[in-house]
Formats: sequence, C-alpha cells, structure tokens
Amino acid sequence: MKTKHRRELKQNDVVQMVAAAQRSRAPMQRMADVVARWFVLSVIGIAIATFATWAAFGPEPRWAYANATAWAGAADRYRKEGASVVFVSVDAALAGLIAVSDPVKESTPEALASLKKAGIRVVMATGDGRATAQAVAARLGIDEFHGEVRPEDKVELVRRLRSGNRRVAMAGDGINDAPALALADVGIAMGTGTDVAMASAKVTLVKGDLRGGLLLSPMIAAVAMSLSSVFVVGNALRLRGARL
Repeated sequence: MKTKHRRELKQNDVVQMVAAAQRSRAPMQRMADVVARWFVLSVIGIAIATFATWAAFGPEPRWAYANATAWAGAADRYRKEGASVVFVSVDAALAGLIAVSDPVKESTPEALASLKKAGIRVVMATGDGRATAQAVAARLGIDEFHGEVRPEDKVELVRRLRSGNRRVAMAGDGINDAPALALADVGIAMGTGTDVAMASAKVTLVKGDLRGGLLLSPMIAAVAMSLSSVFVVGNALRLRGARL
C-alpha cells in the first residue's frame, strides 16, 4: 500500500510539474509578449491620435480625411508584415481593408541557403508593393529585391541581368511571370502554378519545390536515356517475331 501510495504521489507531482511548466513562460517569450503588447498599443494609439488630429484640424471634409488616414496607417503596418492590402468601400465610402499574404514555403529558406552557398546571386522580383517585398526579402535574407514589378519590368530585369555574359535562371508560377520565364536562360515553373507559366518555362518542378528533389548527374541521365533507346529498339525487334 505504501509503495502504491508513493507511486500515486510521484505521478501527481509529475502532473503538477508539467502543468506548471505549461503555464510558465521563458524569459525571452515574456519579453516578446511585452514588446508585442506595447507595439500593438502604440499602433492603435498613433491611429487614434492621427484620426483625432485630422478630425479637429484637418481640411474639409475632416471626418473623411481622418478615416482615410487611420486606415492608411493600418495598411502600412500590414505591408511591413509582408501582406498586400486591398481597401474596401461601401457606397463610395471607405469601409475597411483586407490584408492578403502568401505563406513562405518551408523549403524556401533551405533552397535559398543552398543557392547562396553555391555562389549564385539571388534576386527577388514581385508585383506586390515595395513595403511588402521588403518585409518578405528581410524574412528570407534576400539583399536584392524589386517591388511593384509589372510583367514587362520582369522581362527588362532578366534582359539586364543577362548582359555581360551572365546566365539567368528564373523561377515563377504566375501568368505575369511567363514572358520573363521564356526570356531567361533557364525558366523554372512551379507545377502548382499556372499553365501559361509551365508552357513558357524550360523546366517544371512538379511539386513546386525549389530544391528540385533528387538530382542526377548529367552523365547518369545520358546513360539512362541511351539505355531507354536500347530497350525500345530491342522490344521492337522482339515483336517482329511475335504472332499477334
């Protein structure tokens, strides 16, 4: 009985320790929570102060300017977090905004690190706003980036990068990427993207993973293709003597 009672006490102690550990927070997490809380409060405070200033001292129509300025401040905050912002209006009056962001693929940081390790220059070009592009580039450690880029701008960027006998490989998945994918020395489309992009590119990554999966040496690939031809010819000769 004593042994059983001690075992139950130990189990209770373990449960209490786990519960206490779940409720507790590491010093870094506590500091991050404090910083995040004050950051949110400061943004809200700035928005309220801006709204009040425009409402009190701004030009007519004051309330319309105050509302627009407050929404603009919120939009800038979302853009700095890597999101694109769409404003919504009801009856020609600004009613709110929608923040849209594409999640970064888990394989992307590793792929970029491999490219940099191989000495390959990495450039990011996107049609999103400059603030959004800067936020995403900072998150991925990309030093050179271009925001608010139109399809023709991407073509011009590829053409400029190709000058000086440089070889350019471009990866993209959208309709806007198609012209630049066709111009690049190696256009790489994502299998999860649009048909136009895949038709314009020279290479398609079926799973959309920049790491490319299992890579073969060109010599091994050449041998495999030669053996494939041998098997095709061999089967054709074998079928000549078969009765159908």
